[in-house]
Amino acid sequence: MINKKKLSLIIFWLLALSLCSVLFSFFISSLTLFFSVILSLFLFEKRKFSKKNIKLFLIISVPFWLTLVSLFFSYDVQNATSILVKRLPILLVPFVGILVFEYIQKKDIISFFWALLIGFSLVNFYGLVKGFVFYLEKNSFFDSKYLFYIYPAQHVYLATYITFTLVSSIFLYSKIKTQFKTIFIFLNCVLILSFIFLSSKMALITLILSLVLIFFSKFSIRNTIFFSIILFFLVVLMLVIFDPFFDRIKTLALGLDPRVIIWDCVLEKIRINNYLYFIPIGDYQKHLDYCYYQKGFKFSLDGYNTHNQFLEIWLTNGLLGLIIYMSSLFSLFKYSINSKKVIMSYFLIIITLFNFTETIFQRQYGIMFYSILITVFVFSPLESSK
Repeated sequence: MINKKKLSLIIFWLLALSLCSVLFSFFISSLTLFFSVILSLFLFEKRKFSKKNIKLFLIISVPFWLTLVSLFFSYDVQNATSILVKRLPILLVPFVGILVFEYIQKKDIISFFWALLIGFSLVNFYGLVKGFVFYLEKNSFFDSKYLFYIYPAQHVYLATYITFTLVSSIFLYSKIKTQFKTIFIFLNCVLILSFIFLSSKMALITLILSLVLIFFSKFSIRNTIFFSIILFFLVVLMLVIFDPFFDRIKTLALGLDPRVIIWDCVLEKIRINNYLYFIPIGDYQKHLDYCYYQKGFKFSLDGYNTHNQFLEIWLTNGLLGLIIYMSSLFSLFKYSINSKKVIMSYFLIIITLFNFTETIFQRQYGIMFYSILITVFVFSPLESSK
């Protein structure tokens, strides 16, 4: 006789391991996800697939279905299929969630966030140590050109993971036992220090906006303005002291960021398709590469994706696909409000803003970040009060 509760917890922790491990090993992350899917089949019961759960499943997995539709029109089927396979977690994880989360309790969700905090902190602590060693050897202090060497994961995604963890920690702090709060604060300090050195523009903007919204929800307007002013001066001080942040913002403002050329090419292709039609997912990169070559840049942009999830969906699924994707995000946000899942609301804000500068479903970091966390929020019993 299968102990459903114990098996559910095992699968639940495999999902946590899959999300943490993606920061240093795609293989381990994929392997643990594979085992979680196989084990979840032992919990299969038809009754779990209620109309509500099926609806939520379809909403969460919209990016997968859009990719599948675009694949049918692709000339380069092999490339389109590889993209679809990469995005399978968007379909599989919520399926696992429906089967597993019936047996998960609130205390398990708190433990889940503890696991994420510890896992993300270890990855960032490793990066900090390696960064200081690199500074002693090369006399280069967390230069943005060497972040790919210092950290095991791409810095933009790692900074976004940190942003989510810091924001969720604010709401979870009151639920942490007193004897563990010192450790909780220390781990968040590690993340804050690493966040500064990662110097991600969008992550900084997202964190600032999230903090202002938190101030607004917890304090009076007067106090919100006061704390926002303090936050503003702290950010300015950070930009002055730590050059990489300022340099990245200046590069974008002067039009020297490659995203300027990339977005120009994407919008050009969208205009050619009368804003309504699309270039299939398996073929669009060749069109972009040719446009990059025509416009020229200080280095080759061959292979660079749209660096904007909204634009990629618009380009590869047309205007209708973009409307469907944005509607799915709106539906999830509405669900988070109705369910009083405040952390989920902030997670969706982070995901939405992140969509503007990264094609999150082109990398395992983004795919696992979205699919696992949105599944945990939607199907878990956790509610976060203000």
